[in-house]
Amino acid sequence: MSFYNTPALIIEDSPVVGLMLTQYLKKIGFTDVFNAQTGKSGIRTFIELIDSEKTPLVFLDFDLPDMSASEITPELFSKTPEVKIILETAHEKSDDSVRNLFALGVSHFISKPLRFDNLKEIVNTIKTEFELDESVGMETDFDKIKDHLVVAHRASVTRISQTCGFSADQVLSYLRGLVSQGDVLEMNSIKEILCNKCNSVNISQVFSCPKCNCSNFEQTKLIEHYDCGAIELESAFVDDKCPQCHKEIKALGVDYRVMPNLFVCNDCQEKFPEPTMDLNCIRCGNKFSFTEANWVQSPTFMWMKQSIEEKPVEDVSNEEILKVISDSS
Repeated sequence: MSFYNTPALIIEDSPVVGLMLTQYLKKIGFTDVFNAQTGKSGIRTFIELIDSEKTPLVFLDFDLPDMSASEITPELFSKTPEVKIILETAHEKSDDSVRNLFALGVSHFISKPLRFDNLKEIVNTIKTEFELDESVGMETDFDKIKDHLVVAHRASVTRISQTCGFSADQVLSYLRGLVSQGDVLEMNSIKEILCNKCNSVNISQVFSCPKCNCSNFEQTKLIEHYDCGAIELESAFVDDKCPQCHKEIKALGVDYRVMPNLFVCNDCQEKFPEPTMDLNCIRCGNKFSFTEANWVQSPTFMWMKQSIEEKPVEDVSNEEILKVISDSS
């Protein structure tokens, strides 16, 4: 199968950026390019492609109107762990939110505003990986371990092993070699949660209402009005007036007090101090409780050298694509 016969899925709320990416991908040879402007529609399209036995190359915006990349990524990996996700964001690689996404399995990063030189470099890298997988069946370049640690900054041997496709012993040996060169620092071992079905370390937390088990809840506060003794949700005090006696509350500690935070379910109206927490395996989709989890003791390593800055490149300059964007505005 040709690399360019792989479908590409762009999950991006900006029509201009989506159009630019579409035109670029078609220009370099991709035949099937799909667009989605929300997280939910992107997940639907992704599932349709997987059901037709096609795993797309995904370009994922960091923030969408209805979902964030951290919410979308586990959904995609739960369908197939083989998907390649390219994160588009104006955040720096060193940002914790970006590192967390790489820890979940995001494979590549491209900064906004998008530049064609960067896009070309990333697509060529993925093409090389694809061709290597096609020819030898597995990635054999141990530099992939280092590249993962550079982006994640700090990671466990278990997580690197599962993300990069090497045994824990291979990862440990390679990283200790980098320690001797001064590139990497070995940290204390940590306990990590594993899926009790497939032993994957890529686990996400799922929070839900303890009564109806849905996730449609929100955090709020309770207010107690001293005069009439009313204890109501903060949202009930419209224009700072008590919903029970309709008097205005003015001074905190004199007229009223704010009680500890709690959660309210929008489906069943249950009020609770803490949501129920379960765990979800991103690889196999297994859901299990904290007490049912498997555990592993794993050494951790930290990248010590400053990341090499990317060479500055010019902004988008392809006249043909710029004309398409201009005509669509």
